Amino acid sequence: MITEPEDIIKSIICNYSTAYPTRYSVLKHLFFSNGNGTYWTKSGNIKSDLESCNIPNDDSIGALEQSLSFFKENDEISKIINLKIDYRKQLLEFTKNNIDLIASNYFYYEDSHKPSYLRVSEYIPNNLLKNIPKNIQLSWKIVIIEFLNLVINDISEKYCISSHLSENCENSSAARICKELRNILDKI
Repeated sequence: MITEPEDIIKSIICNYSTAYPTRYSVLKHLFFSNGNGTYWTKSGNIKSDLESCNIPNDDSIGALEQSLSFFKENDEISKIINLKIDYRKQLLEFTKNNIDLIASNYFYYEDSHKPSYLRVSEYIPNNLLKNIPKNIQLSWKIVIIEFLNLVINDISEKYCISSHLSENCENSSAARICKELRNILDKI
């Protein structure tokens, strides 16, 4: 059982690097996705049954290898599929070898995972954020504060929301979500 934030972040990136290639995407999944298999423990940690960082099993590699049998007669397509397989294997190996850097708070984004490409409706807090225990462990408190401030800043920049909401934008969904996230920060 993994409970420390950095270990959970590294484990998710390592084992699911296609879906969660960055710290930002992992934290977004933890705090804005329901049914992700994590919950608060009585000791104020988040529990996850994930294994530690193993050499990932990438389903896309298996699917590509299977498709080779369908195209064994076509050298052109076989070469493309083999290139994709090699690329995925190298990417997974790179992820494993550089997990400390990739999972760090210095490497939050990958271009395709910047919030400007996402809908604000994807930032509705899940039960982990809505039910933060009073005895939250300091390591989780630091990660949540860091991440929510980043999300609030990103949404505010994208939707031009000031910290003092005007009457005109107070009812926008982006403003409501920022306000809800600020309320969560105030309770921590």
